[in-house]
Amino acid sequence: MVRDKKAAEQLALSHFKLFVKYHTGDGVPKDTAKALEYLQKAANLGLAIAQLSIGGLYRQGDIFPKNPTKAAVWFQKAAEQGLADAQYGLGLLYHHGEGVPINMTKAASWFQKAANQGHPGAQYNLGVLYLAGKGVPKNMAKAAKLFQKAAEKGNAPAQYNMGVLYHIDEYVPKNLVKAAKWYQLAAEQGDPDAQFSLAFLYLKGEGVPKNSAKAAKWFQKAAEQGDPVAQFNLALHFKDGDGVPKNTAKAVEWSQKAADQNHAGARCVLGLLYQKGDGVPQDKAKALELFQTAADQGFPEAQYKLAHHYLKGEVVPKDLAKAAKLFQKAADQGLEVAQYNLAHLYKDGEGVPKDQRKAAELFQLSANQGNADAQYNLALLYSYGDGVPKDMAKTVELLQKAADQELMEAQNNLGLLYQRGDNVPEDKAKAGELFQKAADQGSADAQYNLALLYHHGDGVPKDMTKAVEFLQKAADQGLEEAQYNLGLLYQRGDGVPEDKAKAVELFQKAADQGYVVAQRDLGLLYQNGEGVPKDLAKTTELFQQAAKKENADA
Repeated sequence: MVRDKKAAEQLALSHFKLFVKYHTGDGVPKDTAKALEYLQKAANLGLAIAQLSIGGLYRQGDIFPKNPTKAAVWFQKAAEQGLADAQYGLGLLYHHGEGVPINMTKAASWFQKAANQGHPGAQYNLGVLYLAGKGVPKNMAKAAKLFQKAAEKGNAPAQYNMGVLYHIDEYVPKNLVKAAKWYQLAAEQGDPDAQFSLAFLYLKGEGVPKNSAKAAKWFQKAAEQGDPVAQFNLALHFKDGDGVPKNTAKAVEWSQKAADQNHAGARCVLGLLYQKGDGVPQDKAKALELFQTAADQGFPEAQYKLAHHYLKGEVVPKDLAKAAKLFQKAADQGLEVAQYNLAHLYKDGEGVPKDQRKAAELFQLSANQGNADAQYNLALLYSYGDGVPKDMAKTVELLQKAADQELMEAQNNLGLLYQRGDNVPEDKAKAGELFQKAADQGSADAQYNLALLYHHGDGVPKDMTKAVEFLQKAADQGLEEAQYNLGLLYQRGDGVPEDKAKAVELFQKAADQGYVVAQRDLGLLYQNGEGVPKDLAKTTELFQQAAKKENADA
């Protein structure tokens, strides 16, 4: 019997070798029919590798008609002989319900047998079952060990899962360097999820040095495999020229690919490109359509952009109520610019009932996320006690935060507090520094305030040249106080050559804006005929304008 068994094994092996020769055309003419005949003989004689091969052919349906039931039968025969690949294949059939009913317990059992023999695919799939608690009790530690074993043998999905485990600080201690290592190994084998995750780490500089070029490279690889999130991110890189040369045509191309897969963010980006005519012909109606579709999918940036259309009446009729609803949707998802804009609507009672308390709440939410404009506006509410209790300490704190972000309005207002010693120690030099920062950004108010410091030598060395320079800058922006004060300098010849005509011109600009002191002083110039022909009627007119303005203000 032993000799007969050995003879059968030798014969089966010979048949299998002939199968290989006729299948590949190795030394004989290639003949698929003969190859299959010898394969069947080898399988009938019990050769496990031949049984596995026949099962594979029935499963694939390339040569034999596809027949999962027959595939399961032949996998079973080979698996029972201890062939790891067959045990793994049979486990997959039970897992997916191919040719056999879905049975996670049996799937786990066959995966376990193959895993015990070191089969990486079985180790990975058994790990997935332990992770989900399917067919086996949920056991994260066992899942992690199985993924580790499979990953070390080069199994790309297991390598990706190891990356995830080290990335999320769950089941194993968080280690972004190790996460990047495993993502890299899987990514190099073409795993799109690993490519995307590795790109993200390079984008953020987590576990690897921050590198936008490498981020774009790996996003591109995942994008080329059809990953819509990677396509969206790659579009952003091309749109902004981040890590790749700026290329709006490619930004459009990749945004469109992701949008075609219903990616809301890509639709929003594509909408922005159509709105500006950047890489595509400008089409504001198309942009609006894309914003609307993305907003309907719940994408907050699209809801925000669509709200602005209704706020400004662009492409659609102006509708503040619709704008408020859309801002609210985006704000509820934590979009700080939406929270800021909705706060303004509540502050002014536009599209929603006026509600200073609600405005303050929304400014606070936005400010907490670092929005400088929200910090500034919330500071003003605390300074007036409007919607919140009056609190100058909070005012100073918020103005400082906004000023640190170079918001010129906050720098100017904080400068005023230091100039007056209002809830901060009086510090004219500090005020001057803050006014200078804001003035350099073009703030007319700060330019005016800085000019006064230079005029009086208050916190800065007295410097009439600089005083005139900054008054002129503020006056050129239409600030009536600056126009009037610069006019006074020309009237008196203080820091500039005396020039009554120039004084008249500047007083007139300020007077036209209803600046009472300018109206009175200009009236006096007409009364005395200084810089202008004497004109008592004009004097009376200007005095009346000043009186009317004073009465109205009173």
